Amino acid sequence: LVEDNDINQQIATELLQAVGAVVDVAANGQIAIDRLDASPEGWDVVLMDLQMPVLDGYEATRRLRADPKFDAVPIYAMTAHALAEERARCLDLGMNGHLTKPIDPDVLFRTLSTLTRRASPIEVAPSPGLAPPTPVAPSASSTVFQRDAALRRVAGNADLLRRLLQKQLEQPLPTLDRRDTAAAIADVHRMKGVASNLGASLFASALADLERDLRADRWEGIEASERALREAWAVTEPAWEAFVAEHTPATADAASVDVDDVLSRLHAAVDAGDPTALDLVTSTETALRRAWGSDLIDTLVAALEGYDFDGAKSCLPAATG
Repeated sequence: LVEDNDINQQIATELLQAVGAVVDVAANGQIAIDRLDASPEGWDVVLMDLQMPVLDGYEATRRLRADPKFDAVPIYAMTAHALAEERARCLDLGMNGHLTKPIDPDVLFRTLSTLTRRASPIEVAPSPGLAPPTPVAPSASSTVFQRDAALRRVAGNADLLRRLLQKQLEQPLPTLDRRDTAAAIADVHRMKGVASNLGASLFASALADLERDLRADRWEGIEASERALREAWAVTEPAWEAFVAEHTPATADAASVDVDDVLSRLHAAVDAGDPTALDLVTSTETALRRAWGSDLIDTLVAALEGYDFDGAKSCLPAATG
């Protein structure tokens, strides 16, 4: 997975891990080329974002296709651009196909089923080590927060959506610097993609307007676009916060927690590379800190937040029984 946006990385990684894929993430095209070069036969497919720093997806693909040892490696574009001209450009560069962002999980899974020669489409299995997520009832459509659309993009995983929203709620709005228009465009473009993925249509539309003004170098219109952005965020933020509050796991009373049972479930989740292991730690944190010490829990949480499951495994106490 070649993608520089951390929210997009998390969505794609967790969708793919849920169907049994082993995923490696490269934050730009140069990192991807270096890893592929070190192990040309170690990859079944490359999912390639197009707009990235250091080396973008276009140039990375051109270089890979110029080397015969990568002829058999399928490369699929992952991009917000759905125009026919964009698809044609990707195919001309030697890509095998084109997946439009926000990613539709069903389309992604059908594509992988074809590449892996599965007899039937891939289905999402329940997360090991944890109870399956509680189904979320359909909601009325809203341009502020299209909850159902956001849930579809994470294959119905409300826990994942809650963690994504929580992470984005901690991010500031884009800061525009007239001295560095390119950086401002990149920041706004990144946040627009995130907003679209997370169902915030009104916020994404305001970001698109701001990006258009920046690309046209229309600084005289920026003030109005920034004001519209702040107004869109003022109604989006509480909608996201309400979803986060609704789906945040309750913290168990320390005295009621069976630490040995939690440890067994954590080992199962970490062994499976299940990101919801972090929720299990969070919901039993008080008891775990008492049993294992704060230093171990801080290290464990940091590893799980960074998807470092080997690191998480190494700091877990040995499973009992």
